[in-house]
Amino acid sequence: MRPRGFSLLELLVVLALLGLLLGFLWPFFRQVQARWAVEGAALELARGLQEARAQAKRDGETTCVRVFQEGYAVGRDCEVLSEPTRLFQGAQVVATNHQAGLPLDIPFFPPYGTTDAPLRSLTLAHVRDSGLTRTVHVAGVIGKVVVQ
Repeated sequence: MRPRGFSLLELLVVLALLGLLLGFLWPFFRQVQARWAVEGAALELARGLQEARAQAKRDGETTCVRVFQEGYAVGRDCEVLSEPTRLFQGAQVVATNHQAGLPLDIPFFPPYGTTDAPLRSLTLAHVRDSGLTRTVHVAGVIGKVVVQ
């Protein structure tokens, strides 16, 4: 009668197959992880812009979002915001439709949370794969925030 359990050869074959499977799936996993990072950064920026707009409406004071390449900061006065307080994880701003470039100031004014700027577009890309992008738009005078 043969003892129960796996032989060393069977265990090595299973480990080799698992290694091959992991080797084939690893690039796919990294791609999905990169997509999630860009999506998360775009949604984080959109959330910050929407919160600033709501704060301007609620408090009756101008609220500014200053966007940097690696993150953004929110405050009352754009000139005081010298570095990002909220950082993007695995993504960065790579393009904007604003001619002055970064940092980019987006002020929201009371009582309706409007902005004086025309359409602002900020394109975020993954730090290792610049082909993975998401764009955040702040729609002109009404200040509506859209992620594409």
